Amino acid sequence: MTLLLPLALVVSLPAVAENLFHAVEVPEHELAEMRGRYALPNGIVSFGVVMQSQWNGPQGQLAAKVGLQFRHNSALPVLNVDLQESGQGQAPAGLGQVSGGNGLNSAQGVVQSVRIAGDGNRGLNDVQINILRGGQAGEPGTGSGALNQSVEGALGRAEVIAKNGGLQISIDAGSLGRTQHSIGSGGIRQNTAISGQQQVVNNLAALQVVLRERGATDSMALQGVMAQLRGLRGNGF
Repeated sequence: MTLLLPLALVVSLPAVAENLFHAVEVPEHELAEMRGRYALPNGIVSFGVVMQSQWNGPQGQLAAKVGLQFRHNSALPVLNVDLQESGQGQAPAGLGQVSGGNGLNSAQGVVQSVRIAGDGNRGLNDVQINILRGGQAGEPGTGSGALNQSVEGALGRAEVIAKNGGLQISIDAGSLGRTQHSIGSGGIRQNTAISGQQQVVNNLAALQVVLRERGATDSMALQGVMAQLRGLRGNGF
């Protein structure tokens, strides 16, 4: 199912969110080329963006998650940031060397890369669109409502920041590698470089939309519109 929102949503975020999203009107000529299913503003219960990155290794774990949820009955979005770390001691030095990738930061749209130098490593980048009809807005989470946070552990450092009008998650595992996950500036970027051994890195970006269930009134109105359109056939339309 393709969901197209023809009208931009004007959002006034708290100061800490640093105005992450700005309204952009979609030109008429672009709307004319779009195909899919449309949802009116009063048909949306909530929609939100969730980003999460996780780095697992024998030495421990680093994880970061940020969610931004917009609800129909709230003037401001709900921001949730959660950072976690586990493990003890110090991670060993990575044995591999990752090179190249200079053009990844200048590419537009959805950019995903996994570069690996080492044995037993795995990397996954994923983008999902989840649409639910007739559901309720999910709980915002138990993390903090502030951006620009970081945590350090045995594996390295994870941080969530506002950057270039968007959100960015970074996990720096030192000589074991690094992953960067961002939404903003016209695209989604998920770039991972692993140079250690037995490391597992996952990035996920998900758009979650909850729509109202269609009622009997909506169905009758749709049938009325279709009847009017069928009546136009006899008039040469």
